[in-house]
Formats: sequence, C-alpha cells, structure tokens
Amino acid sequence: MTTVESITAEARQLHRKGDYGAAMKCHFEALEMLENENGRVHIDTADRYRRMGAVMDDANDFDKAREYFETAISILSDIDTNEARLTQGEICEAVGNLLYKQEDYHAAIEKFTEALGVLKSCDGADGAKMDEIEYLIEVAHMMAD
Repeated sequence: MTTVESITAEARQLHRKGDYGAAMKCHFEALEMLENENGRVHIDTADRYRRMGAVMDDANDFDKAREYFETAISILSDIDTNEARLTQGEICEAVGNLLYKQEDYHAAIEKFTEALGVLKSCDGADGAKMDEIEYLIEVAHMMAD
C-alpha cells in the first residue's frame, strides 16, 4: 500500500533530481490522501502546499509557488497552535524570498515583516532566524531605494 510517507520520499527524490513535474504529481497524490484523511484545515495539508510551493520555486514558476505558499499560510492561519504559527512564519519568509528574487522589494519587505511578526508571537522561535529576517528586510530596503 502506498503511504503519504513513501510518496513524500519519492517526491523529495524527484525534486532533488530536478524532475519538478513528477515531483508535483507525487505531491498532488499525497495532498489528496491527506485531505481525505485529515480535511483541508490541518497542518499536514498546509505542509504539503508548502512543499509544492518549494518545488515550483525551484522550477522558477514563481506565480504557482506563491499560490501554493499563500494557500499554506491561509490554512495555517486557521490553526491555533504554536507549531502552526512557526510554520506560517517560515512560509511568509519563503514568500518574501520569492518576491525578492522577482525584484519586488517592497512586497518582499511586507512579507518579511509579516514573517517576523508571526515568529515573534511564537514560543521557542529561533532568534537567529529572526535576526536573519531583520537582515533581509534591511537588504530589501537598500535594493528598493
């Protein structure tokens, strides 16, 4: 029997090889299984969308990547746990990086600022990660000017 874990391992391997289409096919299969098992508003479902966003980011399909990342953020905003907020902050940072790569510095600053705010509201947030995001905000400001 195929499991989400085995599909995830296959997707990860395909992603590393640069076979983004096949990786996405695996992610869609896993997403369907997760939504059937847990429903849409679940941290595992949000994580699947995050993974899909990462694949599309690496494939340079930034619009699709952002769509998947924003879907993950939306799902996580409906889950009131520290883990969900930490993950939401990390994904906001990923969107900020995506926007930065597209040279949309003002939008990147907004997303980095959102990431920082979310992470500051979490217990056990990584101080080094928050310092890194503050640095990214500074760099984006310099690029925007």
